[in-house]
Amino acid sequence: MVDDTHDPGLAHQQLDWWRGELRRLFEGEPTHPVTQALRPHVKAAGLPHAEMSEVLDGMEMDLTQSRYLDETGLNRYCHCVAGVVGTLSARLFGYSDPHTLVFAEKLGLSLQLINILRDVGEDARRGRIYLPVDTLQRFQVPASEILQAKHSERFVALMQYHAGAPGPCTTRRWNCCRARTAAPSARAC
Repeated sequence: MVDDTHDPGLAHQQLDWWRGELRRLFEGEPTHPVTQALRPHVKAAGLPHAEMSEVLDGMEMDLTQSRYLDETGLNRYCHCVAGVVGTLSARLFGYSDPHTLVFAEKLGLSLQLINILRDVGEDARRGRIYLPVDTLQRFQVPASEILQAKHSERFVALMQYHAGAPGPCTTRRWNCCRARTAAPSARAC
């Protein structure tokens, strides 16, 4: 919604409508074609209302927040806009191993972090910087340099740090995932 309109008031109205539509979905009375199509899967796949609400919470964060102070705030945002999408997808796909939800969450988080790194320039042109303020400060990269698309060695170091930093989907976790896939009796990671 944020990327589709330049009018924050309209975006908030749309978000409020979707919150109502989500309530209608869980009450068994959806009105939108998408939620009508989703209706039979809500109970069958065990889609939690709370998780679906978190996706809308993430959209609201895009409307009300253009910076994140620290990794904790950014992780909360990533959880809402991508981690929960991963777990909801796993539920819809009919997962059977409970560890799947953990991997789905971490995959969603990792993909969102990749999107954030890929879209630094595009987001800056929209007045948003998702890289946490404390990380920018640690690398001495002022927000103004990002907003003005100024290249610096400090910015390169910041991006290299994020590109190489162990995130939610570290090699160890992926190796564990492959081991569980090959041998379902493998112990949990």
